[in-house]
Amino acid sequence: MKLSDEIDPFLGELLTLEALASEPYTSFVYDDAAQAAAIARVFVDARCGEFFPPLGRIVLDDDGSVVGMIAFSEASVLSRARADAAMALVKSGLINDAFEVRDRMLIAGDAMLTCEPGDFYLSRIAVHARGRRKGVGAWMMSQYLAAAADRGARRAVLEVSPAHQAALAMYRNVGFEVIDEKRVSDPDTGRQLAYLHLARLLPGVVL
Repeated sequence: MKLSDEIDPFLGELLTLEALASEPYTSFVYDDAAQAAAIARVFVDARCGEFFPPLGRIVLDDDGSVVGMIAFSEASVLSRARADAAMALVKSGLINDAFEVRDRMLIAGDAMLTCEPGDFYLSRIAVHARGRRKGVGAWMMSQYLAAAADRGARRAVLEVSPAHQAALAMYRNVGFEVIDEKRVSDPDTGRQLAYLHLARLLPGVVL
């Protein structure tokens, strides 16, 4: 397997994996799956966002087929990527009049992990159906942790929905611990969003 930032030949599969990776957030924030897909396409067209290179990469099997996607970065890079995505979304006009969507974005932010200096954040991870039960998730986690160590990060951090028990088990198997849990709700729709915040100290870090 290998990580690749050659996205264009695999845009359809990338968008499918992005929808899978970000589902808890998008189902809380957006009106429906069609709106979520349209907004993801805005980020692709603008070549920005957390799931697009250089943060996001696809995982190719030895035969060249897509078996997963992953996105990770330092906190400072993440902030810039989110700012670029917000600007692209404003320019697109898709949510200029969608006040409920913008309100839910702000509410969702309260459930998400706040990165500290020295954190290396796992933003997205998803395994394609053809890659399941083949060790793809574990391989991607090894690449993420190796990149965090290479860049001298203090902690590897991420968030996961408590409903995703298989993912939570995988994270715990590689040394992550739950450090917080946040739950928010939208008073207008009754929708709820919950995230467990997880962290792992990297080798060589002393408290």
